[in-house]
Amino acid sequence: MALPIEGYTVVLLKQRVAALLEQGKITPPNSTVLQDEHLWRCSFMAEQDAIDFVEQLAALELNTTQGPDPDVVLASEFDQSVAPYCEWLQLATWEQAIIAWRAGTKPDSVTAREGWDPKKGSGLTYGTQYDIEKLEFVRLEGNIEVYRDKESGKLLYIGRQTPSLQAVLKSASEFIGQHMIQPGRRPLTGELHTKMSQVVEQLESIREKHRDKWNLHWMLGKGYQSLGNNAQAYKSFRTALELNNNEEAILRELAGLCLTARRFDEAVGYAQTAASAKPDDPQVLGNLAISYLLAGRMEKASKTIRAAMPLNEQDQVNQHIYSLILQVEQGHAAPPRSLTEAMLSQVPVKRKKKFWQIWK
Repeated sequence: MALPIEGYTVVLLKQRVAALLEQGKITPPNSTVLQDEHLWRCSFMAEQDAIDFVEQLAALELNTTQGPDPDVVLASEFDQSVAPYCEWLQLATWEQAIIAWRAGTKPDSVTAREGWDPKKGSGLTYGTQYDIEKLEFVRLEGNIEVYRDKESGKLLYIGRQTPSLQAVLKSASEFIGQHMIQPGRRPLTGELHTKMSQVVEQLESIREKHRDKWNLHWMLGKGYQSLGNNAQAYKSFRTALELNNNEEAILRELAGLCLTARRFDEAVGYAQTAASAKPDDPQVLGNLAISYLLAGRMEKASKTIRAAMPLNEQDQVNQHIYSLILQVEQGHAAPPRSLTEAMLSQVPVKRKKKFWQIWK
């Protein structure tokens, strides 16, 4: 008997895993499972999904790496490779299909899914790394990643057991970028809150696997912030900062959250670090100036905003901060006690942009 090898197929020697299967410890992540008297297999369209499943099997103390007699192998339909080297599995081409069977037995029949035809095979086409580089991510539809060929304009649909980091971040960034809130603003409500919760949940689903990606944690922070969960947002931004302590965008968000929570001295620390990294950035200096102002460091606030103004005299956010600091210095206004109060302060500047600097 034989089984089809479709896409990237994980093959187990059935006698080695019978007890695990009976106990339900091997949980197939999709519905492609097939088995005969000797073999058990589960197929994937994406190689990474197959590798992830092999890692799950390795956690059950199955031999997934050492040949010539492993418990588990990963077989590719596209180049008929088997890893690790295995002496109990044989592969062969049958018309347009690839089949596998236990060495020493005869492949006189094939156990396949309904509708399977050796004249058609799986119908999958192998995409090389060169091909992938020519693709532009378009959108994420459930677990289907949609790409566009940059040359032909044709759409390519790739089914994934779990969406890739690139796809999740791209999809999440588009929604979060449109609906994220800035420090001091009210969180989302209604349908937008529900949708943002779903985006955050999807980001959380890949966080453990990609815990070393600072931009994933940054995106989670912005999502939680938009939901009004500032404590979790702060935790996510702190994790991002631990992974990349030179990224001004992380420092800015931490400073903003601290200002919202009236932890003004802590906000100053983050804003100072950001300014050290970008000493000639007027937006960064403006953020530092408002942090100084709320922390009660008037002299430093005044000095900082005056250094920022010549760098971009058209920056209306900094014009607002400058006018606010000037009014406080001259005794025409009381020092603001919160970020919200500073945002709503009436100063003689026509503002067209949001008060807190937005990262794009």
